[in-house]
Amino acid sequence: MIARETRRWVVGGAIILGLVGGGLYLVVGPGLRWATDTAVEALPQEVESRLALGLTDSTLLQHALVDPERFAVLERIAKLLPDAGDARTYRIAIVRDSIVNAFALPDGQLVMHTGLLARLRDESELFGVLGHEAGHVRQRHTLKQVARQLGLAAGLSIVIGDAGGITGMVAGAGRELVQRGHGRREEEESDDEGLATLRRLQLDPGGMVRVLETLQAAAGDGHIPEFISTHPAPERRIARIRAQLQALPPAPRGRILSEAEWAVLMRGISVPPAPPGPTRPAP
Repeated sequence: MIARETRRWVVGGAIILGLVGGGLYLVVGPGLRWATDTAVEALPQEVESRLALGLTDSTLLQHALVDPERFAVLERIAKLLPDAGDARTYRIAIVRDSIVNAFALPDGQLVMHTGLLARLRDESELFGVLGHEAGHVRQRHTLKQVARQLGLAAGLSIVIGDAGGITGMVAGAGRELVQRGHGRREEEESDDEGLATLRRLQLDPGGMVRVLETLQAAAGDGHIPEFISTHPAPERRIARIRAQLQALPPAPRGRILSEAEWAVLMRGISVPPAPPGPTRPAP
């Protein structure tokens, strides 16, 4: 009799613990992600701008190239990045650094290191990267990531509209969260944004594939591309984009940058030597 009662308590306790554990999993796992993502998506543009200020770090641009001619080319490129439903103003900075990387701040500041720029061979690859990074801004990926990292307090502050409170928490999160790689879903969404940018601008959509392949080749050359290494499964991403390209109907191709503008953009940028094997096309 006692053994039966003991078993009943054990089974009942296990069920209760399972229900509590499942509830906690939903709260701190998928449930928290859904709640914070939904809250961030509902933010008015002005609140998004205030939150973005908390993540802005001027030291990120301390090695930016500031010559007027290059700035003019970048300014023209930036004006082409918003799609019809995007009222943001984008800004592009080229930072002298051998790191093979690009990232976006949630205020529309896109940052590309010269280590990545040097490996781009044409404007379709350039706009593919920038369209991808602008996609992170449009989809508010960084703000969602910060909200998840900060947890329930951040989600609650966003839900109740406490922009001041969440801004303080965001500012304390530090720039590490800004430059940290996103998850697979976020990267695939941004790959789609990059591809859509190329299609909208009538550039070669294959640039999305080529830039990822170039970055993989750079890893084999002893340069670990952070654009790849902090992002999940490049092989999967390449295969996914190729599948989309095969399903797309033919589209007209145009050109945006003149040869002179491309030369200005690449001026003073050291192109790394090609790895052993077939000769790489010149930029």
